[in-house]
Amino acid sequence: KTSPAPILLLYIYFHHPSNKMGGSSSKFSSSTTDLQILDKRNLQNQHFLISGGSSGIGLRCATSLVKHGASVTIASRSLKNMQEAKSQIENEAKEHQIHSGGRVQIFEMDLANLDSIKSFVDQFEQNNAFGYINVLMLNAGLFVDKRKETEQGFEFQFGVNHLGHFALLQRILAKDLLDINARIVVTSSKMHSLGSLDWNDIFFEKKRKYSAWKSYGQSKLANILFVRELAKKLAQEDSKWKNVHVYAVHPGWIRTNFDRDISFSSLGGIMQVLGAPFQKSIDTGAATNVYCAVHQDAANETGLYYDNCHAATPSKSAQSDEDARKLWAFSVEKTGLDYFAGKTD
Repeated sequence: KTSPAPILLLYIYFHHPSNKMGGSSSKFSSSTTDLQILDKRNLQNQHFLISGGSSGIGLRCATSLVKHGASVTIASRSLKNMQEAKSQIENEAKEHQIHSGGRVQIFEMDLANLDSIKSFVDQFEQNNAFGYINVLMLNAGLFVDKRKETEQGFEFQFGVNHLGHFALLQRILAKDLLDINARIVVTSSKMHSLGSLDWNDIFFEKKRKYSAWKSYGQSKLANILFVRELAKKLAQEDSKWKNVHVYAVHPGWIRTNFDRDISFSSLGGIMQVLGAPFQKSIDTGAATNVYCAVHQDAANETGLYYDNCHAATPSKSAQSDEDARKLWAFSVEKTGLDYFAGKTD
């Protein structure tokens, strides 16, 4: 019997568009590219830190930003991949330079290991050549077909896609590495609609049977709830970071390394075939991330979910303030970190 999951996934992605919210007056659409968002703006003296910036959307964002004069830090697991990405970015920026001054630095970081995240932040604090972070792009993400665990025993997708980024942000805030007017852009997905948070079995190790799609959806739901709660904590009147804005982004269905990963899953091949006509190119896929990172129309918005360069309405589960608070508490429990409560070890 054929699983209905591919049809459901396609429906969520392509035939169930997110409703636009009031507030943003963005004139952009699903066909807008990242370069159209940037519109030749000068990004000299702007520092972007991108997790997972050596491939996919992260690499595309890094390349376009450097072309416009930005300083970009890439933090990723594979030194070899980052070195290749750095060379590619520098070559493309030299050939298609829009503003001079663009540069790249790389640091190793494994989001599946809390110790590696700590080591990265320590190394970054000591060796960063670009100054305060103006835009933090929490972009790295993965899809795992079979259940496995991170170094600390977290279910892998939730551990990397959410808890790793949660820990990274806590340490960046604790080390005072972020500009006080920074933006934080978290790559989520419309697939969050497939996710649910079972507080008794987040890691699929008790009563829940592991499903790669449900696990991925849960991690993407966590991204949105994280942004929702983080925005409130940043905006507190006594917060040093009250002018920092944070955004959750659905980039769209794009042929990236993530797409390659799901092709090996039981449903990935079907999704590849049925979804191919609807896929975005990498330049349109990066547009919403770049929009939230730099565009003036998003400057006064925070804590929202974005699709096609517009603030959009996520699933009902992603609008739960109670679950956002519970997720924060759960994340603190698992990582031992909470900058806002003084837990920075």
